[in-house]
Amino acid sequence: MAVLHPYWVLVARLALGFMWAVAGAAKLVQPKPLTDAVDRFRLLPRRAARLVGMVLPWTEVALGVMLLAGVRTKAAASVSAALLVLFTVAIAVNLLLGRRVRCHCFGQANDAPISWWSVLRNVVLLTAALLVAVRNPAHLSVDGWLGWAAPEMGAPAAANFVPVSLMTVAGALLCALAVGIWEVGRALALATQGPAVQMPERRLALWLATRRWGAARRAHASHAEEGR
Repeated sequence: MAVLHPYWVLVARLALGFMWAVAGAAKLVQPKPLTDAVDRFRLLPRRAARLVGMVLPWTEVALGVMLLAGVRTKAAASVSAALLVLFTVAIAVNLLLGRRVRCHCFGQANDAPISWWSVLRNVVLLTAALLVAVRNPAHLSVDGWLGWAAPEMGAPAAANFVPVSLMTVAGALLCALAVGIWEVGRALALATQGPAVQMPERRLALWLATRRWGAARRAHASHAEEGR
């Protein structure tokens, strides 16, 4: 008897596939931030970092499609696990060196600096990838329909997995919607600060300093007028 119910293996496979597909597609929309982010990690030569930045989005999209469709699931999950190990090591090394770079893990939708929460997130995803790679689920997958993966003994019928898969996709879409709403709210909050939105850090600091200096001058002039 399986220790873990096949439903959970299916959920892990679909969630991991959805994550790769969204992350890769977001990077393809604006590839330059990712290329620069890989270079800022300072773990690869500049040319190699640029090459990784160009190839990684397509790799993630391919892994997402393979996992969602269940095509060569074991291989896709194994590659996913290897990538997540590399990502986790790269993030941990930079954190230990005191470098909190922006990884653009989900393109422009997530440009927050790396943190130990990033490591924890990758560990959870790595656990899901290893689970799928070890169990190699055949349910609701091309592998199962073509006989490339054998169904587990005593597992429910394939039709019983349909509502589980739909609930998983719906949950993933809700999470993506929540992230989108949060980003819109963040953009609106930043918009109230004027032209500081999307400024480079040095220009933003200069703009804020100019505003403070202008406010101090106006306050000084106001006091001078009152003294007269």
